[in-house]
Amino acid sequence: MGFWDRALSSNRIELFGYVYTPIALPTSSRRSSATSCDSLFAEKPVRVERRAWLARTLRSPACTYTLQLLALVLLVAIVAVFNLFHHATSPIPAPVASGSSALAALASSSIPPARRLAELNEAYDSEKEGFGVGNANLAAYRNELNDAYATLFGPQVVPSAVDLVDSRHPSETPLPSIWNNNSCALDPSCALSTTPIPSDLYMTAYSVSPEPPSVPTWRENNPSLSIDLFNDSQVLDWINKRYPAGSIACEFAALPINILQFDLFRLLVLFGRGGFYADADTMAIKPVERWGENAVDLTDPVLRAASDVDASAPPALVIGVEWAGRTEVNALNPLYTRSVGVVQWSFGATRGHPVLLDSIRRIVDHTHCVVGDDEECTSAPLHFDPQESRMILEWSGPAVVSDAVARYLRTRWGVSLESVADYSVPVRIGDVVILPIGSLNARTNPLAKMFDWFVGRNKTPLTGREECLLHEHAASWWKWGAGGESVVLERQDVKCSA
Repeated sequence: MGFWDRALSSNRIELFGYVYTPIALPTSSRRSSATSCDSLFAEKPVRVERRAWLARTLRSPACTYTLQLLALVLLVAIVAVFNLFHHATSPIPAPVASGSSALAALASSSIPPARRLAELNEAYDSEKEGFGVGNANLAAYRNELNDAYATLFGPQVVPSAVDLVDSRHPSETPLPSIWNNNSCALDPSCALSTTPIPSDLYMTAYSVSPEPPSVPTWRENNPSLSIDLFNDSQVLDWINKRYPAGSIACEFAALPINILQFDLFRLLVLFGRGGFYADADTMAIKPVERWGENAVDLTDPVLRAASDVDASAPPALVIGVEWAGRTEVNALNPLYTRSVGVVQWSFGATRGHPVLLDSIRRIVDHTHCVVGDDEECTSAPLHFDPQESRMILEWSGPAVVSDAVARYLRTRWGVSLESVADYSVPVRIGDVVILPIGSLNARTNPLAKMFDWFVGRNKTPLTGREECLLHEHAASWWKWGAGGESVVLERQDVKCSA
């Protein structure tokens, strides 16, 4: 006799401590119901076992890790779709005067360039824009750089010594003529020089014999490029020979860490000669003459017309964006204290460019503030801790160049660096070409490319159309201060005067 028949015969059902009185049913219905109920109660232990197995499985470490991985994949997919939508809705910028009658009329108007520049900078807010721009007064900027040049370089003469690297530079052009010609870049009504960046590459390494393994990639991609390698001793020797007057040789020797000297040297060699600089752990992908080709010109039409420079003219400065995070405090921001930063391990410039002189001035002033004479420090209070290993970023590294580029773009061309740092194509402002983020930090690993795209460090991971070089970060600042140790720097009783 089944369960249901026994319950009907006793006219009661006991289930989980409760007593139920069944409803009278026809005999046929009773039979069919009894069969189904017997099956139901017979399957109950199986269901209990399945639920227990499911509970044990969900609590197991393997299942927990799997669920966490699936959640992470879902999160990555959501962010990737957002990035894809963001890039798809951020079109390539159009030239400022293409097909616009209003802008064309503005370019041909009689508005003085100085007044137009003042209009562009009228809404400038140093606190909101950040960087080390300070004020956007072009006259003050020009006077400051003139004073820095007179103090650091003085009345330079042509060195009589033959250049120590090779015979291509038996003598050097006097710096006064270099700076006088380039100071025109700080006058909005002055026609800029159209001299291209020289086809010379300068690299620094602890040892130049044998040459670093990356050098052949530069020769292969740049057959017409001459390459000069400098080690520690050659750097100091070249500084003393090239800059015998002024205080710059003394200021260079006063830098307490050799990595600071390497940072300053790259600026000094381009300031005196012009050309391209690259760290010895970089590998070329594209010829330097093609860096920034077909750049979109976003220069204000009035300033462009007054300076007599357009997109067809060779640029005087080629710089790449390293970071464009939109926030100053971000764990992925290599500059830590800026929303936008530029690459310092490779760039190109003509001789005497104002950005180079401003960067040199900032490094020297930081040295005065940290280990020199307090009376000569104009940057106090410092915005970085000189006892931390990452202070190199702020003292002489990419933060310095980022501030100098931001100041030049804002003060001379009325444009903020942040406004042109997020494009996926090269952008031109006046005589400056800004390469998009990732151009000077290409990747060979497809996963690394997608990761860079995911965090915003590469705009074109699939095409790689703007990739110019690889950087292995083999001698980076964080490897110098491995582990983040604090740095002990003592005051030096050194006074450098012109």
